Amino acid sequence: MTFEEMRETIGEERISVLLGNGFSRSWCDEPFHYETLYYAARFGDREREIRQLFTVLETQDFEKVTSRLRASRDILRLYAANEALVTQLEADAQLIKDGLLRAIAETHPSRPNEISDTEYRHVRSFLARFKNIYTVNYDLLMYWARNQNDLPPDDWDTDDGFRGDRLWVGPDTDQEIFFLHGALHLYETRYGVRKHSFTKRGQAIIDTVQENLRQNVFPLFVSEPTSEAKLNRINKNPYLSYCLRQLAKESGYMFIFGHGFSDVDRHIFSAVDHSSVNHVFVAIFGDPNAEDNRRIRGNATAYLQTEFRRVSFVEATSVPIWRDV
Repeated sequence: MTFEEMRETIGEERISVLLGNGFSRSWCDEPFHYETLYYAARFGDREREIRQLFTVLETQDFEKVTSRLRASRDILRLYAANEALVTQLEADAQLIKDGLLRAIAETHPSRPNEISDTEYRHVRSFLARFKNIYTVNYDLLMYWARNQNDLPPDDWDTDDGFRGDRLWVGPDTDQEIFFLHGALHLYETRYGVRKHSFTKRGQAIIDTVQENLRQNVFPLFVSEPTSEAKLNRINKNPYLSYCLRQLAKESGYMFIFGHGFSDVDRHIFSAVDHSSVNHVFVAIFGDPNAEDNRRIRGNATAYLQTEFRRVSFVEATSVPIWRDV
């Protein structure tokens, strides 16, 4: 079905949305593509060895490589292997995780004005259709869009759960924006989770993030290589765990756009599965019978469809996010 046909099915009821990487890539593919991140990443004095890992595993997917490293580490421990080798595997996995985060910050659009007002109007109109917005993206595009309050729709206002001193106090708010895996503009302090914003001295958020990274101060960021490890990281943080619990409390309709339904995000779909959502619409880009799309359709059905919940598929090219379709 098309996006308009989905809207006709829903009628006047509002719907929640779960955004994946395809949301950002639909604005501009290159900055958010694994290949771009792979070539931008740096791994210090282990550069040659880690590049060889990507080559041998025939992938540019950071999570796949760290997953293999940590699996190898666990197997070696069972065989009482040299502890120095086990330590090196763990250190390399952390280098890859840190390299990914630095690459995301390095390749990210540097200023909100790189997105045109026309594109902001389109994406704000798209986002305003949803009652709650969940995203697994680390980038700032959705955050920038919601902050363009001088652009229509004029009556669209959202609550991200942050208050004075940019401190998160979500449970005491009407929070409607949820960064399920953290984001570049979020960071942890001893007082709780805070967010960066444009500073009075004119420093953009991405500049602040890059400056912090140079001092080894990292954003709130979930990039563990397995769903179990991601969930463990989420449960240790009050903001992330609250966001996931809220997803599990959803009801009615949900639209999922730009997500590949990888098993490493099974915890996300488990939360939806435990919710009271009764109809999930999943966007599919391109030929529905292509190999990747057959996998997405199969996983979406397996993870989410039940006797009480339908799963339907929507043509991604019919969704007017950043521009007309």
